[in-house]
Amino acid sequence: MITPWDNLRFMVPSRNGEKDYLVDLAEYGGNGSCNCSHFKFRLESKVKLGVKRQLRCKHIVAARDYLTSALIERMSDAEEKTTKPNKQQAEDRVERIPEAAGQVS
Repeated sequence: MITPWDNLRFMVPSRNGEKDYLVDLAEYGGNGSCNCSHFKFRLESKVKLGVKRQLRCKHIVAARDYLTSALIERMSDAEEKTTKPNKQQAEDRVERIPEAAGQVS
């Protein structure tokens, strides 16, 4: 289970659950960093050199997916709260249109 650490940092477990990796999504201009050996020994040097393609280990990808899902869920909940009253108001106005139309002479 991925655990938020703070703002854009997460603890991401290994596949077998024996180890957790610290992922910082703010590092390297949003590419992210991880303390796993794959990132440290294979990817980080390329990121530091400014390679333009995304160089992310599976832990960074998992943390980004987790954060994206959480943001979408929160935004969806917030939109539902703000649009629900507006939908009801619109439905009420639509119901009053026939009444008002019958009153016009």
